[in-house]
Amino acid sequence: MTCLDPITKEHVWHIIEDAKKGRAIVLTTHSAEEAHILSDCIGILAKGRLRCIGLPKRLTSRFVYLDVVPKEENKAFLAFNIPHDREASKFFGELEERQTEFGIADIEPGLTSLEEVFMNIAKKAELESMESLTLSSCIVVQAPLGARFVGIPGRESAENPRGLMVDVEWEQDDTGLLCISGHSVETPVPPSIPRMPSLRRRSRTVQGVVIDPK
Repeated sequence: MTCLDPITKEHVWHIIEDAKKGRAIVLTTHSAEEAHILSDCIGILAKGRLRCIGLPKRLTSRFVYLDVVPKEENKAFLAFNIPHDREASKFFGELEERQTEFGIADIEPGLTSLEEVFMNIAKKAELESMESLTLSSCIVVQAPLGARFVGIPGRESAENPRGLMVDVEWEQDDTGLLCISGHSVETPVPPSIPRMPSLRRRSRTVQGVVIDPK
């Protein structure tokens, strides 16, 4: 219902709410807001598979990121996702004790949104369609399946402002699936290609970006 104006959309939501009393209705949507408002139980599909199903509150508490890494940052603040298996009260207690040491002005805990759950599950599903290749620089690149030219985020420099990329060669294994048979050395991304998203690399593994040099 993303094409509807807000007033019409809300009217349709009320119709659905009234219609579902005493019966089960299966609703498909790309809107996390719509799913949260209208659904008593939510299932998330990605890459043609049902990845999870449950109450909205359960999904937002269970399907979060696997490690404590910044999800958003600028000069004013840092936002982190805290895994559900961490002891939140102990974590925030220790953080408050060392607030001055770390130069933290304020701490504001918040719940994971349903939109973030959708994005996290979709990202994990996308990684299932990738193959890993290790470069001479020891960086491990997750290459999208079948992509020939793959950009390497985080390799921008004054000499190569658009970063670096590799030419990936593919072949089929004995089961008919695509696998990497080789790749070129890292080469500069052509000037005609838009800049890749900036990335502060905190590990040796990065998700490659498909590049079309034409």
